[in-house]
Amino acid sequence: MSLISSLSILFPLIAGLFFYRRNGKFQTYFLWFIIYSFAFESVSTILSLSNISNHWMFKPFFICDFLFFTWFFYQYRTFPKWLIALTCFYLGLILFDSTNSWFLHTSLYPSSLYFIVLFLYFIILSFYILFTLLDDWSPTQNPILWIAAARLIYYLFVIIIYAYSSISFFNFKISLFADTFAIINGVANVLCNIMFGISFLCKRVQV
Repeated sequence: MSLISSLSILFPLIAGLFFYRRNGKFQTYFLWFIIYSFAFESVSTILSLSNISNHWMFKPFFICDFLFFTWFFYQYRTFPKWLIALTCFYLGLILFDSTNSWFLHTSLYPSSLYFIVLFLYFIILSFYILFTLLDDWSPTQNPILWIAAARLIYYLFVIIIYAYSSISFFNFKISLFADTFAIINGVANVLCNIMFGISFLCKRVQV
C-alpha cells in the first residue's frame, strides 16, 4: 500500500504536465508544488526501500507545504485578520520548533505536538477556502475547489492517525494497529492525489 500511495503522485504530475498549455496561473503554481512532492516521494521511497531512515525528510516537507499553501491560497483569497494572526502564530511556532531542534536537541514529543497543531492549521485554512467558494461551487471550472477539498479530507484523516499514534505509542507498536493506520493513510493519500489530478482538468481560474 505504501508503494501505491507514493506512486499516486504520478496522476496529478502527468495531468499537470499534459494540460500545461491550458493551465491558468494558479494551476501552474500548483504544478510546481506537485513536482516538488514528486521529488520528495521519489527520494523518500528510495530510502525506504534501501532500509534507510527517511523520517528526517518529513519536517522540511511540511514546512515547505505550509509556506507554499499559505502563499498560494492568499494569492487566491485575501485572508481576514483572524486568519493572518493565526498564520503568524503558526509561522512563529515553526521558527521556535526549528530553533529548539537545532540548538537544544529537544525530545520527540514536542515534534509530535508540532505536527498535530500544524495539521490543524492545514484543516482550518482549507475549510476557510472552501467556505469562501460557497457562492462559486463549480467543480468543473474551479481547480481551487478540488485542491482545498483534497487537503481538507487528507489532513482530517492524518490528524486522527497522528494524534492517536502520539498518545497511544505502545498500542501503535502492535502490528495490527500499525498496518491498519498505514492503510488508512495510504488510501487518504491516493484519494488526495486523485483530487489534485482532477484540479488540472478544470478550466482556468478567473480572478
